[in-house]
Amino acid sequence: SEATILSSTVLFSPADSVLTSYGVFSFPYMQTLTCKGLVYSASDLLIPDSADDKMCLCKDTILHWAVFYLSPGDYHRFHAPCNLLVTRCKHAHGDLLPVNSLFLPRVKGLLAANERVILSGSYWLEEYIDPLYFAYVAVGALNVGSIEISGKAGYFEHDMHTPYEYSAGEEVGQFHFGSTIVLVYEVPVTHKVIYLAEEQKSIRVGDEFVLITKQQG
Repeated sequence: SEATILSSTVLFSPADSVLTSYGVFSFPYMQTLTCKGLVYSASDLLIPDSADDKMCLCKDTILHWAVFYLSPGDYHRFHAPCNLLVTRCKHAHGDLLPVNSLFLPRVKGLLAANERVILSGSYWLEEYIDPLYFAYVAVGALNVGSIEISGKAGYFEHDMHTPYEYSAGEEVGQFHFGSTIVLVYEVPVTHKVIYLAEEQKSIRVGDEFVLITKQQG
């Protein structure tokens, strides 16, 4: 018999981009964000602060990730893929190396080495009471040293510790050239993750790219 869908939540593409790759971090070491053959750890990419950043570290949930590449010719603003509560915004200083498909495989840990802005906090699934971890990483690239984040007071480029809510589709920020977005989101093991877009294919901002469902049967 067919499974009955008890609840479903859709995440939308944050930008006009190419969905480079997607997958899950392994438990308990939080490794294996694999992009263009390179392996990253969650801690290297997200630089969690135990005081205010509750990254998933339990067996009841899985930490998923998706990488989006914005080419220089793409629309450079990026948006919320769902309703988000951001409780931490960290500006991580680093390199400004190219992140295109030719350069990315050649530099070990490039996404975690480049300058980036890490927004972390929570999102919610339909019919699921507890908030779940979510991180939104805007990674700089060659000629993209300025990553602007949109907030109530306009754009800013500094660390933020005041909670801020983004509605699905709301502008989160902008690059001044092409670059990369990494989304990291916690999903309960009771739920199924269905990708609606193919790896290495173009996707437009607002397109549905993943469906998270709870099923019975």
